[in-house]
Amino acid sequence: MAEAKAKTISAIRNKTDIKRTVVEENPDLTDFYNTYDRFAPTEADKKKYQDYMASLNDDEKKLVSEGKNFYVVNFKNKGGLPMPVIVRLSYEDGTDEVLRFPAEVWRLNDVTAKKIIPTAKKVVKWTLDPFYEIADIDTEDNSFPREPAQPTKVQLFKMQGRTYSGGPNPMQEAQNAKKAGAVTGSKN
Repeated sequence: MAEAKAKTISAIRNKTDIKRTVVEENPDLTDFYNTYDRFAPTEADKKKYQDYMASLNDDEKKLVSEGKNFYVVNFKNKGGLPMPVIVRLSYEDGTDEVLRFPAEVWRLNDVTAKKIIPTAKKVVKWTLDPFYEIADIDTEDNSFPREPAQPTKVQLFKMQGRTYSGGPNPMQEAQNAKKAGAVTGSKN
């Protein structure tokens, strides 16, 4: 996000139009924020991390040293019917993995469920019920990041017989031409 902000048109023009900044011309104007890196860990952050690492047991330290990505995924049961949870993980390298959790994930709480998913690769997209196998009352919220909305069945029905240009589709044109040929052929 910080890199995206750095690529604004203002930042690009400032680099080309401003030869020397005010601070470069007068170093006495340098303040804390000229050298501050908000992503650099402070001494307090380092101490907090060391204290946390010291509180872990050997198995937990082994997990941390493996370098895995741990994702906490929260599921909501909007329809009230406990169903299995099927999730497709799309990784940064273009590969996919499908995880299937049985309906027992809802046994402690039938409204929300939480799963911790460790992966060796970074996940860039999550898709709930990628093969439309389970009863789902709203498929619009099945992916993260969200995908553009698909037309509803009512919208598809209204578009039936029309393409986006408003005319018949190629199959309808072929049928109309066939009918027209049959009608003109019967007159001869």
